[in-house]
Amino acid sequence: MDVRFNYGALNDDLETQANAQGLTLGDKAEVLEKLHFGLVINFVHGTLTDGEYRKALARLHKQVMKAVKKIEK
Repeated sequence: MDVRFNYGALNDDLETQANAQGLTLGDKAEVLEKLHFGLVINFVHGTLTDGEYRKALARLHKQVMKAVKKIEK
């Protein structure tokens, strides 16, 4: 299964991206979106370096991939 997520500040939220691919993040969607928002805000305001941001996004991506499930019809 090929699943893609974009983590930029101007991209759709993670659940919307998952839904467009026929997937869902289930009950983890809200928490993951808050984590994503926090990372982006900290990066934009200079709290995180480029390396720290990439490392944190890699960790977030692992959590997103654990949570993703096919939508039951």
